[in-house]
Amino acid sequence: MQKVRGGRFRVVVLWSVVALLGLTVGNTSAAQQLEGHWEGAIELPGTELEINLDFKKAADGSLDGDISIPIQQIRDRALVDISLDGAEAVFRIEGIPGDPTFKGTIADDGQTMSGTMSQGGGSFPFSVTFGEAIADKARAALENFGEVVERALKEFKTPGLGLAIVADGEVVLAEGYGFRDFEERKPADGDTLFAIGSCSKAFTTFLLGTLVDEGKLDWDEPVIKYLPDFRMKNDHSTRNMTVRDLVSHKSGLPRHDLVWYGSDASRRELYERIQHLEPFADLRERYHYQNLMFMVAGYLAEQIEGKSWEQLTRERILDPLGMKRSNFSVDDLPGDANSALAHGLDDDKVEAIPYRNIDTVGPAGSINSSPAEMARWLQVQLGGGEIDGTRVLQESTLREMHTPTTVIGGYPTDGKNLLTTYGLGWMMNAYRGHYRVSHGGGIDGFSAMVTVLPLEGYGIVALSNRGGTPASELVTRHAMDLLLGLEPEDWIGDAAKQQAEVEKVAEEIEDSDESLRVEGTSPSHPLEAYVGEYEHAGYGIFSVELGDDGGLTATYNGLVTQLEHWHYDVFNGLEGEGATLEDTKFLFRSGVRGEIEDLVVALDAAVDPTVFGKNADARLFDPEFLSTLTGRYKLATQVVEISLQGNVLVATLPGQPVYELVPAQGLEFELKGMTGFSCQFKENAEGKVDGLQFNQPNGVFTAERIED
Repeated sequence: MQKVRGGRFRVVVLWSVVALLGLTVGNTSAAQQLEGHWEGAIELPGTELEINLDFKKAADGSLDGDISIPIQQIRDRALVDISLDGAEAVFRIEGIPGDPTFKGTIADDGQTMSGTMSQGGGSFPFSVTFGEAIADKARAALENFGEVVERALKEFKTPGLGLAIVADGEVVLAEGYGFRDFEERKPADGDTLFAIGSCSKAFTTFLLGTLVDEGKLDWDEPVIKYLPDFRMKNDHSTRNMTVRDLVSHKSGLPRHDLVWYGSDASRRELYERIQHLEPFADLRERYHYQNLMFMVAGYLAEQIEGKSWEQLTRERILDPLGMKRSNFSVDDLPGDANSALAHGLDDDKVEAIPYRNIDTVGPAGSINSSPAEMARWLQVQLGGGEIDGTRVLQESTLREMHTPTTVIGGYPTDGKNLLTTYGLGWMMNAYRGHYRVSHGGGIDGFSAMVTVLPLEGYGIVALSNRGGTPASELVTRHAMDLLLGLEPEDWIGDAAKQQAEVEKVAEEIEDSDESLRVEGTSPSHPLEAYVGEYEHAGYGIFSVELGDDGGLTATYNGLVTQLEHWHYDVFNGLEGEGATLEDTKFLFRSGVRGEIEDLVVALDAAVDPTVFGKNADARLFDPEFLSTLTGRYKLATQVVEISLQGNVLVATLPGQPVYELVPAQGLEFELKGMTGFSCQFKENAEGKVDGLQFNQPNGVFTAERIED
């Protein structure tokens, strides 16, 4: 198909060739000769506009007809006033400025029809050829496609895969391959539920799009207009971040995924933490994939409508599309008898792994669905926001989602996948000369790929139940090649070779990491000194404990990692069961008095390591314990009175203000508002507090406890 070029006259014609309503009339003789699929083009000045015509016999013997214009993403628009006088056919598109009307002559062999399309005083030649319907051609092209899928499953140790393909609005395939439960050999089918991961993002933008259609939301208004308490780390981003920025990965914030991964924090709590997270770039400076911003997008819809993201998505998308079994949490999967288990690799062997609940960031990736129900999602995408005659979203709004807004960048590695960009919840690129709109998804034990080829009218969804497998994308590429009639590529074979090379490099990197270790060093403190809670306003709490084996264990958001001494005050995360911080380096830093004060961990490669400050001992906030510290302490010729006011200790010295004591480390308290001043309660051999030490810039002063 030639690309549309030309000037102003072309634009007027293209925008006008849009059918808004459908009403069919005709006669039996027309049905006998026009029924079927026709493909061709209208000749415009300097180019051709590809069209597809479909005529189908109605119950009364007359014809229903529709027209598709791929480059305009116009699908199955109704034709009206269909008639045939001998070999002369007439039909028109109703409700369009200029009343576009086709008049054509069917050749004697019935294989071609040519004539003119007149509109607004202008006439343009058209010619179409009778042929096999697009959906039928797709079915023929995909014959024996299961062999391709099975090869991918075997090559990449993937238990199962669900596949759905839509062509010209028809579901031509919705099947399952392999196993939804590998150990029990339970087969997957077209109705098996899989986690779709980040393919959920397009559902969130679709939801926002319905609010745009209703005038409740504007893509280009600042987020703070709708969420007055929205905050980023810097004021510029806070004031200028738009809704479009939220859902096109140009917020300037790196992934910071460990903020939410495994966390039991609420959506609101994570929303409030964002203001404490370091950006790596200015707003709109560059692309960087982000999940937290999509969570904010879902939270935004909740605040506008007063309902949860889950409820809104059900009411505005899943119910209208008939996606009745699709749900929003892996917690719901065990309750459905036809759900896939999550799988991973352990020593290169497939095994089931626990589901990972990510409900808090659900708008970024928590939807579960089946090939059959995701086919409905493909149909509404290809139908311009309409399905089964029901408009769910305005066509212009949907097209905006499919339009690039952010350049992803990166030099291409080959000529087959070029110019990758991001729209609103979708990625776009040129796949072997064809406009591809797609999004991948990956969460513990699942990998997914959803693809729409809007100009050709094809949609593909591939859902697999093994995390990190390329099978979903590779199967999609093979399907695209067949549907588009392209020279076949051995995507599976080439990827297998690349994977072997990557694994080899990974082994070399692991070896090089060991070479950076400094031998013969030891920790600067007893291991007990590293124990405690370390907190960051954005990331929350890292807990370090002393295990039964005498070693240290770090816990963050439910991720439990054994620590081994690496060198100096650096510890290394060891491999363990489930998700851990394996090979993450933990640096413990001391303060000027030699006590461990900070834990420094690199949790996002795009920004500097995150500093977690060591929290005071929990007992320093316990009134019952604090009461044991109260009393009088003799300091030279003065008596210091330590008393409890509510849950706070205060110190009173003759002739001086009352000082609030702020818990620090151990039994040390800082004097509020007095930089460099602290007091530390001293314990004797029996563990009883019998003294109080004042630490000041001009020296250290000791007070003895006065027994009453």
